[in-house]
Amino acid sequence: MVLLDRLRRGDDGVAVLEMALVLPVLFLLMGGFLEYGRMLLDHQRIEAAARDAARFLARARAVEPGCTDVASGGTAAQAASHTARLLAVYGRPDATAAPVIRHWPDEGLDTICIERTTDATGAAVVAVTITLPYEGLGLLPLVSSRAPTLSAVHRQPYIGSNG
Repeated sequence: MVLLDRLRRGDDGVAVLEMALVLPVLFLLMGGFLEYGRMLLDHQRIEAAARDAARFLARARAVEPGCTDVASGGTAAQAASHTARLLAVYGRPDATAAPVIRHWPDEGLDTICIERTTDATGAAVVAVTITLPYEGLGLLPLVSSRAPTLSAVHRQPYIGSNG
């Protein structure tokens, strides 16, 4: 009887049990914060890449619209569009630097679409659209069956001469 009363009053191991219950939830929350922060950082990088490519193309002599990249042997417009795609992916007009987003070269340069349109006033505008699947830290499969897609669009007034 004395032993049974001592076991009921004893609180040995309560802290370990509480920690075992709270720690998985805490790690899941911390992982979610890290994943969300990484996704925001990648989205910001994609927006900056679209802005850089659009600003480059706005000053190019000619622009080749479309979503398919022509690496070499094309017209001046295709060369400008290819250089803009490299500028978006690598942050430089050549492929000598590390990519802005780690897995972007695996996705290819065709994730960048270029179009030349007009705005409401009739002025020429270059629009660069980047769509890239998000590859995070590997925690998203715990809560979702598919990875989100990050996309950004930047429109820049065209001041070059298409000719």
